[in-house]
Amino acid sequence: GERARESAGMEKSLEAQQQVLRGSRRRLLLMRHAKSSWNQPLSDARRPLNDRGKASAQAVSRELARRNLLPELVLSSDARRTKETYEHMCKASPELERAHVHYLPEFYGIFNTSATSVIMDLVWEKTNALRPKEVESVLCLGHNDGWELALNELVDRKTSLPFFEGGELAMKTADVYVLEQPENDDDFKSWDDIFTSHGKWSIETYI
Repeated sequence: GERARESAGMEKSLEAQQQVLRGSRRRLLLMRHAKSSWNQPLSDARRPLNDRGKASAQAVSRELARRNLLPELVLSSDARRTKETYEHMCKASPELERAHVHYLPEFYGIFNTSATSVIMDLVWEKTNALRPKEVESVLCLGHNDGWELALNELVDRKTSLPFFEGGELAMKTADVYVLEQPENDDDFKSWDDIFTSHGKWSIETYI
C-alpha cells in the first residue's frame, strides 16, 4: 500500500505481463486495511483511519484503476477502518462504487489464525448469489494476521517464486496482492471450485 506512492517507477515488464494475462481468468485481491489511528480511546473495531491511511487507500485505488484491476465484488470486514479504506478507495476511483459490496462480521477478529477457510466460504457464497452474472474479480479486505497467513497458504510458491525471495509474504497496511486463477487447471473452472484452490493461485502483482 505505501508502495503505491511510488507507482510511477513500477516495472514496465509487469504491465506487459498483465496485458497478456488479462482475460477471463479469475482474480482474488487480498488487501489489508489502510493505517488506522490510535489517538482516541475507542474499541478496536471502531478505530478510524489516520491521514496517512486515507492517502494510502486512495493511492492504491488509483493504481488498481490504472492497471484495470478494480474488482466487481468487494467483501470487507465490518470494522470501521476497513469500511473507511473502501470509502477512500471510492473517492479516488468513483467507478469502484459500481462494485457489489458486503461488510461482513465474519471477516473481523481473525487476528491469530489463518482466514483462508472464511475467505473461501464467503467468496463462494457471494459470487453464487450474483449469478447468472459471472464475477471475474473479487476484493477481500481484512486484517492481519489472518490475511497474511491466508495469502501464504493460497499462493503457489513455484509460480510466484520471485515474490518469496525474502521469505514468507508480508502484508503491511494497505498492501494488495492480486492473485490469479491457475491456467489450464481442470479442477478450478469457476468460483464453485475455490475450495480446490489452496496453494494454486499465482501472484500477478502487488501494490
